[in-house]
Amino acid sequence: MPAADQSAQGRGQGRPAILSREKIIAASRRIDADRVSMQAVAAALGVDPTALNYHVGGRKGLLALVAADRMIAAIESAPAAPLGEDVGWEQALRDYAALVRNAVVSVGPLAEHLDMERVGIDPLIAPLERALAALDRAGFDEELSVRAVGAVSHAAAAAGRTAACPAVPPRGRHGSRSAHAGLVDAVEARSAEFPHVARLLSALRTDAAPGPEEPADDGLDEALEVLLAGFAALRDRR
Repeated sequence: MPAADQSAQGRGQGRPAILSREKIIAASRRIDADRVSMQAVAAALGVDPTALNYHVGGRKGLLALVAADRMIAAIESAPAAPLGEDVGWEQALRDYAALVRNAVVSVGPLAEHLDMERVGIDPLIAPLERALAALDRAGFDEELSVRAVGAVSHAAAAAGRTAACPAVPPRGRHGSRSAHAGLVDAVEARSAEFPHVARLLSALRTDAAPGPEEPADDGLDEALEVLLAGFAALRDRR
């Protein structure tokens, strides 16, 4: 029997090639973001959806893996700013925030499942170096520089999620949309007693989601204004 036939017989007739996380990611890249699922990826690979579990740990693991892969691709395809450029620290942090925010937005509806730990530091190492060098030139010590970059990263990622998934509340920010509606209903009868809370919750419900032609306000510009002013004040106090 030819070696090729022996090999096929050993695997079992018609048995698919061995799966790997790399093959799963490659298959997911051929699927639109809003259609990624265990079933869709398994179909692209010609396997049963349960075969993916060992490699991705179920649906949540698959979506987080695919989201991280797409964000990394967006970062790596973005124009790189020169490392040696003598840019001011505020602009360097704004540029870094824009890179993170835009990369999260590019993930689309999968941004809801994005785990920044899966993205890791490698794709961001050059932009981070540029931002940290600018902070160093501006007199920030190491501890404050790390805190500044971390705060900007969190703000940018949250803004990206808001823009990519306007119907889904950013993590750690204000709570869920349905919770807002429930709070408004609960407070409405006591608006005379708590007028400021009633107005705030009513505004949150009214602005919960943009209209079909209205872009989501991700709040990044305001967040950066506060963060940059705050870290400048902290630097000056040291």
